[in-house]
Amino acid sequence: MDGFEFGSDLQELHSKIAAQFEQYKEELSSQEHPNINRLLYKLNVDSDILLYKVKYETEKYLKDYLKDKENVSAINDASSIKAKKTECLIKLQTLTSMLTCHIINDYNTKMEKKEQPSKRQQN
Repeated sequence: MDGFEFGSDLQELHSKIAAQFEQYKEELSSQEHPNINRLLYKLNVDSDILLYKVKYETEKYLKDYLKDKENVSAINDASSIKAKKTECLIKLQTLTSMLTCHIINDYNTKMEKKEQPSKRQQN
């Protein structure tokens, strides 16, 4: 596996991450979630698993890739791979933050809608 293939693998992981978070948004819209804390916990656990997978796979690949190489191009390739890893981690963290905000906002909107009819009945 060379650096280009590894980059393609990271791009594929980007797509999988985005698809997983889209699935969360669909689940959120289609179901009632009385316990928002449980949903946020599950989101963060899944996010952490992906985060560690990216880190582990990248470090493992770099260790294997650089084992028998001591030239400048190998070091440049390693820098490129580390940059792609960083890009993937940033995307993962950004998506996690965006989805967390989406979940909280959606939950608050649903709670406001539930409270409005009860306020009307009190008046």
